Amino acid sequence: MMSFQKVCCGPDGFYWLLAETIRAVLPHIVRLGLAASDEVDVDTLETRLRDEAVAGRLTVFSPRWVGAWTKLPPNPLK
Repeated sequence: MMSFQKVCCGPDGFYWLLAETIRAVLPHIVRLGLAASDEVDVDTLETRLRDEAVAGRLTVFSPRWVGAWTKLPPNPLK
């Protein structure tokens, strides 16, 4: 099993990843009535996230990705 999570701070972070994730799910956000497209303003989201994180000296975490795999023993019935 393995877990991976990116962490960044400062102006060179992966704010693009967060903004592009929102861009990908924006149709669902709008469809579900969670926010209007112009409220999200996805075209400026990366810059706004960066500006706020830098101004607040914040640490930003990506979603955690978890993966697992296994190897089964040979089937003795075959």
